[in-house]
Amino acid sequence: GQYRIVRLTEKGGMARVYQGFQSNLDRNVAVKVIPARIDQAADHAFLDRFIAEARTVAKLSHPYIVPVYDFGVDSDWAYLIMEYITGGSLRDHLVRADQMGQRLSMLWTLQMLEQAAQALDGAHQSGIVHRDVKPANMLLRNPQFLLLTDFGVAKMLQDRTIDRGGETQVVGTPQYMAPEQCRADGRIDGRCDIYSLGVVLFQCATGRLPFYGDSQDA
Repeated sequence: GQYRIVRLTEKGGMARVYQGFQSNLDRNVAVKVIPARIDQAADHAFLDRFIAEARTVAKLSHPYIVPVYDFGVDSDWAYLIMEYITGGSLRDHLVRADQMGQRLSMLWTLQMLEQAAQALDGAHQSGIVHRDVKPANMLLRNPQFLLLTDFGVAKMLQDRTIDRGGETQVVGTPQYMAPEQCRADGRIDGRCDIYSLGVVLFQCATGRLPFYGDSQDA
């Protein structure tokens, strides 16, 4: 349609992110896509839930949340269109600091994570749990302005896994996940995001994660 793919910028798990160009508004956008091949009834159930989840996420309006401009399905892909952020992520800052044998400024870290906390609070008040809070999902519009991204994406990917007939899987990044997220019967709510934000703060302050393991079971 009106979006032209420019280049692949990130690939991980079941989702891909591209830099795109929206011709009618003459602007760069981020295009996040999830496979949605229509070859069985479960696919239609997934697409119905994708549209419902994407519509909810698109209604989020907060200064520190990356806005979702559009969503839909094209051929074998479900997609989200978001603001294209060029300032990198908090993960990039952590990697650079580690390479230089340094730590991030605690004052700057607290300023950035305060913005992330405000974004989470706004989402929780709207009934949305992020489920995958981590430095890679904290983007910087500029060095003093953080935007939290990928709201609802973990839930969409989980639905994709279940609808394709696979076993129920834990979706998220194990090193940042609250214990209840690793349990099939765990209660998932906003407190999981707060736990994950605490892990991010620990990592920024110390340069390491609080827990390590070879798998999510470890």
